[in-house]
Amino acid sequence: ATLENHTQSHAHFCTQIQKSIIMEELKASGNAAFKKGDFASAVDFFTRAIDAATLENHHVLYSNRSAARAGNNEFDLALEDAEKVIELKPDFVKGYGRKGAALFGKGEFDLAKKAYEDGLKVDGSNETCKNGVQECEQKLDEDSKFKKLFTDPQTMVKLMTDPKTKAYFQQEDFMKIFAELQKDCSGALQKHMQDPRVMDVLSVALGLNITGAPPAAAAAQQQQQQQQQQ
Repeated sequence: ATLENHTQSHAHFCTQIQKSIIMEELKASGNAAFKKGDFASAVDFFTRAIDAATLENHHVLYSNRSAARAGNNEFDLALEDAEKVIELKPDFVKGYGRKGAALFGKGEFDLAKKAYEDGLKVDGSNETCKNGVQECEQKLDEDSKFKKLFTDPQTMVKLMTDPKTKAYFQQEDFMKIFAELQKDCSGALQKHMQDPRVMDVLSVALGLNITGAPPAAAAAQQQQQQQQQQ
């Protein structure tokens, strides 16, 4: 019985070593895919690594997959992974950075700021969280200005009389979008940035010729690119 137990223990130990080697290989492949910008493959590698990993490594892998999902614009899933990281290891500051980045990508800058601030409670010197707080404050300030822009009476008159935009205010679907712009400007801009009417309205309201992505979307994309792997 003792020999049998020893054999079983040895077999279990060997299996754990094999799983650990597989996990590390999958993790390395995920990191390599992430660096190349192949976020979908990175997500796949990290998912397989999670399946092969022991519990003590899960927080790092969920953190990496969160970053990959954010890079792939899957912000809801990135947020789920980030919250899993914090649940597994509350003192792992990267979890809060991942949560902040996911919320930032969703345009929820107030919640993103809180996530970064929570991270600074864990590690007050963390640069990712410090920069995240600053970027969120900047976005919240911009959002406040945009919100005022779309509720300003003079701007409304301009939009409803300009040949480029006045017809939009007769369209029921656009009025729903415009109501979103008045309530949550940055979030609505990200959500509807592909609608040329939104770009036209922003252009007329600001007195600019806008052809690129709105600031919130550009900033979210920049944050994704700045995600770093462990």
